Parts: sequence; C-alpha cells; structure tokens
Amino acid sequence: MNILKKKFCAVSIIIAILMISTFGFAATVNVPATATVTAATLTLTQVTDLNFGNIISTAAVSTITIDATAGAATPTVTSGSASVSGGTSGLVTVGTNINANVTISFAITGADTGTTAQAIGIAGAATTMAITNASISTNSTPSPLAVTVAGPNNIHIGGVLTVGASQAAGTYTGTCVATVIY
Repeated sequence: MNILKKKFCAVSIIIAILMISTFGFAATVNVPATATVTAATLTLTQVTDLNFGNIISTAAVSTITIDATAGAATPTVTSGSASVSGGTSGLVTVGTNINANVTISFAITGADTGTTAQAIGIAGAATTMAITNASISTNSTPSPLAVTVAGPNNIHIGGVLTVGASQAAGTYTGTCVATVIY
C-alpha cells in the first residue's frame, strides 16, 4: 500500500504541475468603452440669386430657360421672340459633417402680389410671370445629390420663365425655396 500511496502522490504532483503550467497566472484590467454621437448637420448658404436677366418682351408669349442641370448656366430664349441679356442660375452651397445622398425640392412664391401662385411678380401689383416648381426641379441640380464633408456641394438652380405677350415693364421678384432633406 505504501507503493500505491507513493504512486498516487507522484501522479497528483504531476497533475498539479501540468495544471499550473496550463493555466498559468491571470491578471485583469478594466478597459473603458466610450462613443460620442454627433448630430448630422447641413448648412445651406445662398450664394447667387436666380436671375432671368433683362428681358425685352414682344407681342408674342415667350419662354426664357436657365438649364442648370450640369452646373452654372445663363438664360436663353427657348420659345417666342423676346430677347434676354445677362442673368444667371442660382447657387446654393451645402456644408455638412456627413457623406450622404440628399433629396432636393424647390418651391417658388411670388413677391408682394397677393398671390402664392408659382410666379414672380412686381411688388404691390397683380402683374406676374409664371415659373413653376416643376420647371425649377427639371432645370436644377438633379436630386438626389451626393454630398460629402470635403465638398464642394453645390446646388445650381434654374427654371423656365413664361413671359407674357407685351409683358408689363418692371422688376419682377419672388422667392425660390430650396429644401434639402437628409
């Protein structure tokens, strides 16, 4: 039995040595985990007015088009016999802290004409020229627009203005609202 006790002791020592070398010693450390969430932001800055230029009306209805789908553009007479000089597409820049595709929509309202029609007008008078939201969307920077932190992120604004036959002289104004949704 003494031999059996010695063998049992020897085996126990070997098992203990193997367990110590297999498991070794352990140490622990706490590693903090943090995250900061920042809200996505877009900043729109109006740089250039949408300006259909100086128009000379004739006895025929005419349309003046600014096609800004590919960038900055100038007005051209696309129907009728009016003439146009000067003018340019509108420009809005987008500052952002995200890289994303954004949706752009446009709406136009007249000046102080007492109307909310899609037109520009002479302040204080009922005289207007039509410019539709659809014509602005069709002739402006296409939506969606890929914006990046690095930029540049430009929205060029165009449209089609309908000039009436013998349109009354004056400065016609209105507001084009560009909305960017992300």
